[in-house]
Amino acid sequence: MSEDPAPYFTNRKSKGDALERLLKLAYGDTGGSRRAAQFLLSLWNGNDFKADLQELLYVDPDIFSDMQEVTKYLYENNYQLDSLVSQSEMNPVIERWGDVFRTMRDI
Repeated sequence: MSEDPAPYFTNRKSKGDALERLLKLAYGDTGGSRRAAQFLLSLWNGNDFKADLQELLYVDPDIFSDMQEVTKYLYENNYQLDSLVSQSEMNPVIERWGDVFRTMRDI
């Protein structure tokens, strides 16, 4: 049963919390931030930003769980990330990490 995506993010319930945690992490400058950014950018625009799935094996268990939760929610409800996250929320991630993962697409 599909839910409206707006409450998912704005009410910060369960999966909204997972998405919020990943976004906040992706705004940072750590190894976990890099991996969270790679995950979110690939979901945001997989043509421009590629994720190396091997990298996801090196995240902390709570971050991995958040990634699974968000992925499962998107899959089960047939949503794209841009139905839950605005461009303005993704802009800091794109500004900090976009060039790193854009270059990976040509490797």
